[in-house]
Amino acid sequence: MTSPDHSGIADAATSRTRHVLTWAWRGLLLAVVVALIVSCNRYVMAHPEWAGQLQAMGYPGLFIVAAISGFNVLVPLPVAGFTPALTSAGYDPWMVILVFSLGMSVGDFAGYLLGLWGRHASGVKVPKFVHTLQQWSEEKPVLFMVSIFLYASFVPMPNEVFVIPLAFARVAWHRLLIPIAFGHVVLNTMIHLGFDFLSH
Repeated sequence: MTSPDHSGIADAATSRTRHVLTWAWRGLLLAVVVALIVSCNRYVMAHPEWAGQLQAMGYPGLFIVAAISGFNVLVPLPVAGFTPALTSAGYDPWMVILVFSLGMSVGDFAGYLLGLWGRHASGVKVPKFVHTLQQWSEEKPVLFMVSIFLYASFVPMPNEVFVIPLAFARVAWHRLLIPIAFGHVVLNTMIHLGFDFLSH
C-alpha cells in the first residue's frame, strides 16, 4: 500500500494560495487607483482654481499624457478616468476621449515598433503561441481583428502585453493597431461614464 503524496498536495495548496493572493493584491491595487482618481476628480471639481492649470495643457498636452500612458506597461493608468475633472475645467468630454484614444494608439504604435526592432536585433525564435496567433491573423484576419478589438475594448490591461510579441511575429500593423484604436474609443468611453458617475 502506497502512502499519499503529501508533497504534491502541499504544492497544489501553495499554488492556489499564491493565486488567490495575487488576485487579491490586484483587486486591492485597482480599488486604490479608482479611489485616488475619484478623489482627484472631486477635488478639482470643488476647486475651480485648478481649471486654469488644466486648460493650460490643452489638447496637445492631453495627447502627450495619453501616449505616455499607452506605452506604460508596468503601471497602466486609465487616463480617461480624469475626464470629469477635465470637463469641469472646460474641456469637451468626447473630444477628450478622442484625443486620449489617439494618444494611446500612438503608444501602442511605439510598442509595435519596439517589437519589430526586438526581433531584428535579437534573432530569437518566435514562441509557439505567438506563431499560432500570427497564422490566425493571416488565415482568419476578420476574426482576428474582431478579437483584438474586443480585447482592447473590454480588458483594462496594457496592450503592449500582446502588441510587442505580435509585432515580433510580424503580424501586419493594420490588423493589429486599427482594431486597437477603435477599442480605445470604446474602453475610454466606458471609463469616462463610470468615473463620471462615481465622481458626482
